Amino acid sequence: MDCQDVVALIEEIRHLGSELDDVEAKTAQGGLPERIYRSLSALSNLRGGGVILFGVDEEQRFAVVGVPDVARLQQELASIASEMRPPLRLHFDICEVEGQRVVAVTVPECPPDQKPCYWGRSRLEEGAYVRVGTTNRRMTVNEIRRLWASYRDDVDAEVVPDASSEDLDWRRVEAYRAQLLHRDPESAAAEQTPEQLLLGVHCLARDGGVVRPTLAGLLLFGRNPQYYFPRFIITITQYTGTEVGQEIIHGRPYLFDTEAQGPIPAMIDKAERTVLGLIKRRAYFDGLTRREIPEYPEFAIREAIRNAVAHRDYTARGSHIDVRLFADRLEVRNPGGLFGDLTVERLDEAPPSTRNPNIMRVLQDLGYVEQRGTGIRRMIAEMRQVNLEPPHFKDAGTYFLVTLKNHTLLDEETLA
Repeated sequence: MDCQDVVALIEEIRHLGSELDDVEAKTAQGGLPERIYRSLSALSNLRGGGVILFGVDEEQRFAVVGVPDVARLQQELASIASEMRPPLRLHFDICEVEGQRVVAVTVPECPPDQKPCYWGRSRLEEGAYVRVGTTNRRMTVNEIRRLWASYRDDVDAEVVPDASSEDLDWRRVEAYRAQLLHRDPESAAAEQTPEQLLLGVHCLARDGGVVRPTLAGLLLFGRNPQYYFPRFIITITQYTGTEVGQEIIHGRPYLFDTEAQGPIPAMIDKAERTVLGLIKRRAYFDGLTRREIPEYPEFAIREAIRNAVAHRDYTARGSHIDVRLFADRLEVRNPGGLFGDLTVERLDEAPPSTRNPNIMRVLQDLGYVEQRGTGIRRMIAEMRQVNLEPPHFKDAGTYFLVTLKNHTLLDEETLA
């Protein structure tokens, strides 16, 4: 980083009136901040790392106040960087800005397989931080576990030991192959047998001398995946009120209850049809044409369900995806929190890795999902377009919850 870059960063944070996701400002007038290890940890755990500008005062609208003792700051900061686990190699740039010396410290990203980086004088659970917007927050135990899990072998590529090729619906495989060829006639699938095709996308694998379905293969193309994994289903339940069991109808605490089973595409299709058939719709006339406004945008419903299936934690063998319709909201809950270093605040970014890469690849080929991060942005836009609150996302570590609220549609004055 040269001094022109440093000046540009200072001008940018002044213009915005705040720090950046990857840039912090510290005065250093009283020496090195006592908890600077938090910044080193958070920025090193951030994708791409970050920069700390010493000698810039956030409390004075990012005025340049300078660093009184540059050599001492460098020495103390290098010492703390050596105490980080793994140790960090910082890069220092000393620049003259507005007549004062500013020290720009580049904090490199920690190697992904060694994350999270934390302060060695404390326990991992106490010394690991993550950057959330312009603040540093201590990582939760679930976030740390999720990071570790993101660097093990793909779970969906594991062989299902007792399964065989006879457990697959080869008509679905042929339909998949046909779709690949329709999209790209020169695709490698043109020269492959169905078995070779599935081996190539890790839906089949060699287990000794036997070719067996992987978890991805069985879930995507299986005749009856629930024979091996009974809880890999989607439940859809509609309640009368705003809470479970609030009203009892004919001796039951719900209006409607069903399950979507079968391979993943079939489950997605049934779940979407069911939910779209249950939600309310408001009719109006556009001239002589009768039109309907659904309770929730159809795209938002589809995106929530498809993401739940694509990103759920398939190591949670006893858990299922739960879709619940209440009078005021729709909830889609799947086992497993966000994967890797992804946070709720960065959901609209395309993640660098995914929990189920082989399932994701086939679902993308089939047109069910995309991997460019645009789905969440479109969800938010479509909810706002019909004057509804943006979707609410909750990462609880052991599960992820998407909530769509219909408050505006239930407001008759708004509809009038």
